[in-house]
Amino acid sequence: MYLSSAPVLVLVDTEVVGRAPPQYIVQGMGDALACAFEKPAYAVTQKAKKSVDLATQAALDVNMRCFSTLMAQGLQAKKDAEMGKLTEAVEAVIEAIKLQSGFGFGGGGCAAAHAVHNGLTIVPGIARKHGEIVAFGVLVQMILEKRPMGEVERVMRWCMSLACP
Repeated sequence: MYLSSAPVLVLVDTEVVGRAPPQYIVQGMGDALACAFEKPAYAVTQKAKKSVDLATQAALDVNMRCFSTLMAQGLQAKKDAEMGKLTEAVEAVIEAIKLQSGFGFGGGGCAAAHAVHNGLTIVPGIARKHGEIVAFGVLVQMILEKRPMGEVERVMRWCMSLACP
């Protein structure tokens, strides 16, 4: 599905998210993670093509700030969500997810991470795990981009720390 524009409004009741099963916040983190890698990749290709659809520097900065929040507070947010607690970590992670789905993604598009997701959804039973599949796609994209293995391993360890049973 391709949208003609980014969402103009994202409403989130953090009380509801904070009490939801933790796999939902984990799924949101996996999808938000992709923005930090897909947005810059998309921006580079759009710039090279001299496209009019260029990501703003502000959107790129928001992506990286949200990525930092996810990496720093994601595991604590998952633990807090498992206990049904609405904490600063949960609030910060919800904000990062929300920003990625709105402003942070505006003016940009998808890259390899979502392409991997789209290809894997034909596997029975996997289609309802969007965030996890996209997070796996982020690792594939990082390898395709020939990122340093230490960086790939850091993101991989973070993803594994969030895995729901």
